Amino acid sequence: MFHENGGMSDPRILHAAYKQAPVTVLLSLSTLIIFLITAFQSQSITDNLYDSWIGTHWILYTPEMHEPLGMLRAIGSMFLHIGPGHLAINIFLLFFLGREIEQCIGSALFCAAYFISGLGASLMIMIMDPLSPTAGASGAIYGLMAIMVAIAITRKTDIRAPLILVAVNVGYSLIADNVSLWGHIGGLVAGSVVALPLMAFHRKHVIAGGTGGFLVYGTPRNHHAFTKDRLITWFVVAAIVVCEAIGIWIVGMKLL
Repeated sequence: MFHENGGMSDPRILHAAYKQAPVTVLLSLSTLIIFLITAFQSQSITDNLYDSWIGTHWILYTPEMHEPLGMLRAIGSMFLHIGPGHLAINIFLLFFLGREIEQCIGSALFCAAYFISGLGASLMIMIMDPLSPTAGASGAIYGLMAIMVAIAITRKTDIRAPLILVAVNVGYSLIADNVSLWGHIGGLVAGSVVALPLMAFHRKHVIAGGTGGFLVYGTPRNHHAFTKDRLITWFVVAAIVVCEAIGIWIVGMKLL
C-alpha cells in the first residue's frame, strides 16, 4: 500500500493504467486472481498449486494432454505461478514491458503477441522437457523482451537497455534451479518470430524516442485503421498461431 495521494491504492492510478494499456492490466489482474484462487483451494500461499483443482488441471504436463480440453494446458499454465515470489516477478515484468509495448503496437496485436510467445514456450517445453510439470508467464514475458529489442532496432533507439534485460534473464535461467530454461528459450524464439510482422507494419506508424536508455513511445493514431499492411500483419500473426496450435497438438498426441 502506498500513500493515498499518489500510491497504487488510489483507484485513479489503476484507471489511468487501464486507459493506457488495458490488455496489460487485465492480464496482470487475471494472473493475480488465478493465484489467489489456487491459494484458497490449496489453503497455502507458498504451495498454492498443491491440492488445487486449477493447479492440477491447468499446469503444463504433456502426459496429461489426453484429457478433455487437455491441450488448453498450453494456455492455462501461463496464468499459474508457484508462490508469491514467482508471481511478483512476472507481474512486475509483464506490467513494465507490456505497458510500453501495448502503447506501441496496440492492444489487439499486443494480446496476440503475448499469447503467441506463451504458446511458443509451451511447445518448446513439450518437445524438449515433456515430463516436467511447468507453470508461469515467464515464457510469454521472454517473448515481450524480444519484441522490445525489435522495437528498439526498428526505431533506431538505444538498444542497450532491452539487450541487458534479455542477457540478465537468460543468464539467470542458466544458473537457477527449478527454472524452465526451455520455456524461456521457446518464448524468446516465438517473440522474435512474431516481432517481424509487428515491426514491419508499425515501422511507419509508431512515434518513438529514447530517454536515459529506456524507450518512450507515442501512441499511433491508426492503431485500429483497417489497412492493407494491417491485414497482412494479422494474416501472418494468425498463421503463427495456427502453426503453434498444430505443433502442440502433434507433439501432445505423439508423446501420449
